[in-house]
Amino acid sequence: MKAIKSLLNDFSDIPYENLSKIFRLTLQPQQRPRTPEILLSDFLAYGHGGTCFSLNYAIIKALRLNGYMAWPVSVQTERNSFPHYAIIFTLRNQQYLIDPGYLLYSPLWLKDKGSDYGTNGVLDYELSKKDGIYTLYSLDNKTRKKRYSFIPNPVEDSIFVRHWICSFDYMSAVVASRIVEERILYINDDYVRFTDAHSVQKSYDRNKADYYLSTYFSYSQEDILKARDLVKKNSRLQEE
Repeated sequence: MKAIKSLLNDFSDIPYENLSKIFRLTLQPQQRPRTPEILLSDFLAYGHGGTCFSLNYAIIKALRLNGYMAWPVSVQTERNSFPHYAIIFTLRNQQYLIDPGYLLYSPLWLKDKGSDYGTNGVLDYELSKKDGIYTLYSLDNKTRKKRYSFIPNPVEDSIFVRHWICSFDYMSAVVASRIVEERILYINDDYVRFTDAHSVQKSYDRNKADYYLSTYFSYSQEDILKARDLVKKNSRLQEE
């Protein structure tokens, strides 16, 4: 597990953001998914990140290259406008969950009985099983919030990639998230939220959103304006 945690710790530095995905709307659908090589190159050169699809794919490939069984798993969220994917991997015949989309790089053991607990450094997480279904909860000092449920059945890579390609048509806003100074920063268009174990601070402020996108995700104001324009055009195309 030490080797896996070291690998996952390296990936945890890569931010969650969809601007890098939005820019690929200019390509043909089959060319849009970013390979692990492109993802890592963009991160090392520019500090850019990826979404759950590109991050999951890169991590799964890295785990497999290191001799571990790993696969994408589809989970059921409350919103479920489009399938969300996490990762299951095996170690010594035990299965574990990680989820870059929730900034969760601390493996959670899929126990047959009881719960397993982990953290992303800000929020704690609980993974429990009931009636054959696993449920992920986030925990703070006040609440236990259900995030999603799933059955850990492997999804074929071809299906995962097909959903990945389809997901480009569902983007409707610039979205980004990462841990900043022991808080989770989340941006969705002009909505800005900072969360820690004790409080949540929310605001609707385009200037703040753009400032944080520049400061913590390494995008210029020109890049941000271009991404917002592309996603608006894409949304109009899907409505036609």
